[in-house]
Amino acid sequence: MSDVLDRIAAYKREDVAARKAAVSQDAVEARAKEATAPRGFRSALAARFAETGRPALIAEIKKA
Repeated sequence: MSDVLDRIAAYKREDVAARKAAVSQDAVEARAKEATAPRGFRSALAARFAETGRPALIAEIKKA
């Protein structure tokens, strides 16, 4: 099993390195500044509840 995890980790390290080389840090920061603010999770749930009177959350709980 650890062999599989080692291969996944090696692949991801290579992938991250390639992505870092493709886009400069300045470009990443510029995109971040231009991005719109994320929608608030709590306010989205509250708005849906106000509209429908029902909870708007789907959850799956698993025993560890």
